[in-house]
Amino acid sequence: MHQNPGLGMAANQVGITDRVCVVTVSNVKVVMINPVLVEKWGSQVSKQEGCLSFPGVRGDSTRPNKVRVTWLEVINKKTWETVTRDEELKNFDAIVFHHEWEHLEGIRCIDR
Repeated sequence: MHQNPGLGMAANQVGITDRVCVVTVSNVKVVMINPVLVEKWGSQVSKQEGCLSFPGVRGDSTRPNKVRVTWLEVINKKTWETVTRDEELKNFDAIVFHHEWEHLEGIRCIDR
């Protein structure tokens, strides 16, 4: 993800079966463990959305305008202490999260 212009990556994109993804939220990379899409509202068109799994493939995709998400986040890497986060993501952050969450659900952008 760091070597390419990616804003997120799901573990299953690199052969890991855990429900983990990295999502750029407000320009900060957040590691989400077992993310749950609790609720979604509205819709927006993500223009020319791309995916690191399909380099060079782009297309418009309809995504929620706002999502409520819960996940575990590691707050101490030495002890693996986690905390549960619960946030609403809007606009572009909702697009990025929804894209990665769909990977974890087995849905690829080319399936849309």
